[in-house]
Amino acid sequence: MPMVSYAHNGEDVVLARVFGDRRAGFYVDVGAGHPEVDSVTKHFYDLGWRGINVEPVAEKLALLGKERPRDVNLGTALAEQAGEAVQRYEERTAQVSTLQAVLDAHADATIDFLKIDVEGHEEQVLRGVDFGVWRPRVVVVEATQPSSTEASHEAWEPLLVSHGYEHRLFDGLNRFYIREEDRDALGPALSAPANVLDDFMPFRFSTDHSEARARRAEAELHAAQDAVEELRDELGRIERAAEAARGVAAREGLRRVVAEKAAAEAAGELEALRGTATFRYTAELRRLYGSLRRLAGGR
Repeated sequence: MPMVSYAHNGEDVVLARVFGDRRAGFYVDVGAGHPEVDSVTKHFYDLGWRGINVEPVAEKLALLGKERPRDVNLGTALAEQAGEAVQRYEERTAQVSTLQAVLDAHADATIDFLKIDVEGHEEQVLRGVDFGVWRPRVVVVEATQPSSTEASHEAWEPLLVSHGYEHRLFDGLNRFYIREEDRDALGPALSAPANVLDDFMPFRFSTDHSEARARRAEAELHAAQDAVEELRDELGRIERAAEAARGVAAREGLRRVVAEKAAAEAAGELEALRGTATFRYTAELRRLYGSLRRLAGGR
């Protein structure tokens, strides 16, 4: 069976050529992205490797945490110095660390490969680690300006070269470097970009991809159905509340009608009483009674 390549430019194919089918290894992926789509490390994780994924975008970090339980998944941004910075993807202030601090805290003694893809901030990441202390066997760095063919490696390549790393391959997007200790053992494998002789299949053409798309479509359908049911429940609740409100309004209206009718009847009866002879004959008595009440109140 051909290898399934998940990386967007065949980087995992080249690295698989270097490391073969080893069932254990350690990687560091700065700018890891999605745990599967365009992932340089997915192939190796499936073989049994583990590593560190640095991904500041919260949604992608959550997916990494779910699908990569063996890995250390970090949401920090990396720069030359630690501190704070505005998160460019999510417009919020985020903590900034250094690659040195991340490796000191989480890395194995041997890092098989380090991959860096941070949309033009590669130099800042590379300047935040001492390659005399941490020496990944292979370093892969995106070497063009974002969405461009313009080269960007001149600013940071001397840093790698000065620490004993040799440039071996440019695949049109990334530059591959090997440490001098592995020049003879691993260097020959970094002779060419991924090609037909590597016997690989892009993930988007694989059966696994079709099945994954079907699973995602099914999950989205179920989610949509659940959302429709929730909307129906909410509509039912609103309709019940509206019906109750209409009932209250109807009862209040009825009470107002009854009260108004009673008041009108009382007013009519009073008016009728005033027209009687008894009412007229007792007028003097009512005046006297009122005077007595006032006098009593005065005491």
